Amino acid sequence: MKARLEPKALWRCFEELSRIPRDSKDEGQAREYVVQRARELGLECRVDRVGNVLVVKPGRRDADTVVLQAHLDMVCEKDRGTEHDFRQDPIRLVKDGAWVRARGTTLGADNGIGVAAMLAVMEGSGLIHPPLELLFTVDEETGLTGAMHMEAGFITGKTFINLDSEQEGTIIVGCAGGKDTSLRLGVSRRPSPLRIEPCRVRVGGLKGGHSGTDIHTGRGNAIRLLARALQDLPVQMHLASITGGNKHNAIPREAEAVITIAKSDHATVRQAIERSHALFARELKGIDEDVRISVERAETPDSVLAPEDTRRLLHLLTGLPHGLIDVDMKRGAVISSTNLAVCATQDDAVVIATSQRSTLASRRDALASQVASIGALAGAVVAHNHAYPAWPPDYDSALLASAGGVYRSLFGRAARTAVIHAGLECGVIGDKIPGIAMISIGPTIEQAHSPYEKVNIKSVERFWRFLIRLLEVLA
Repeated sequence: MKARLEPKALWRCFEELSRIPRDSKDEGQAREYVVQRARELGLECRVDRVGNVLVVKPGRRDADTVVLQAHLDMVCEKDRGTEHDFRQDPIRLVKDGAWVRARGTTLGADNGIGVAAMLAVMEGSGLIHPPLELLFTVDEETGLTGAMHMEAGFITGKTFINLDSEQEGTIIVGCAGGKDTSLRLGVSRRPSPLRIEPCRVRVGGLKGGHSGTDIHTGRGNAIRLLARALQDLPVQMHLASITGGNKHNAIPREAEAVITIAKSDHATVRQAIERSHALFARELKGIDEDVRISVERAETPDSVLAPEDTRRLLHLLTGLPHGLIDVDMKRGAVISSTNLAVCATQDDAVVIATSQRSTLASRRDALASQVASIGALAGAVVAHNHAYPAWPPDYDSALLASAGGVYRSLFGRAARTAVIHAGLECGVIGDKIPGIAMISIGPTIEQAHSPYEKVNIKSVERFWRFLIRLLEVLA
């Protein structure tokens, strides 16, 4: 990206970071980059046993220590047909009008802009700030495990600013907790019938997005749409495989199934798929305008699922809840949701991944129990794999008052205060360190966790000004 953007130091750090592989659980090179920069700047640096990095930068000695925090990993998603190896290829940045995006992949602004801001703070020689602990965590996107396993006493500051929110002009003061629920539906197989025509049915063109911050938008879920289309076929078919989604925290954008039908039924199936496309387009008008579903010939599969297992599976996929569940009508905020995230066919089973979120632990657990109950009725083996706590909001904190005052003085308007439906590491760290004062801020990022992810350029500049002035005030 050749454009010269402000603030220069932040964007330079982001471009350098974008050349480094940093998929969840593969942040080693990014961690070494941070450690090397700290050593070059003569700053104290520590790495804990799970790979979190802490850089200590001295500041005004009479001020209380402030912790800045962002996570090193990113969600690695790419468009169908995009050749990109996240283990070695750099993210290709593109300036697109008022935005920066990537070419065919996720951008990694979540949470690369926050990481870049902390690197720029590390480098800034003329900045006024309190003593700083800059905490770079790992493996946030697949379960907040870096924060979960952070060593006791690794940070000492009791004022904590997370840089992982995605709404510039909004100060986040709380977040949902979450739980992952997986289902394994055992299936039996039989040889493919003779004199059949194999077909591939595909759903695509959907926006997908973050299963927390985008779940309220009503975007299409490719797995659900595909299951509906298959159930609506007016002919006998045999299912060989069904796959969709690949991240527990992303709304699935694409799904496909390989089926076999009688050759004489091909025209009927094509017409049925066209009707499904028209139906989905009407339902998603103004929400997911580019939805598409198609059918094409495929290679003959070696085997197909038994008919009774196909029926159980399609009933399960259409019966599992997905989307918005509970809303705080007073504040207009999402309380609870669930995401039907991944479906993958194996030899003797179909594995389904779901995730539940809520600001109330009891509702999160009740939703997980609902998913488990539906799975059990279908004969699936159910497991609850991972849970993390919510971050209860404190609307009366001195830190929030200071941040709100700084924002108004800079921009002449009040910052919005909100509870986010995504999971933030603040929930985990606040649970570990009672009494710690926390807020989360960031630039405007849209469609995170999808190849359409983009960050607003002007919002990055305002975010930086807000952060630097807030640090001055806290000093």
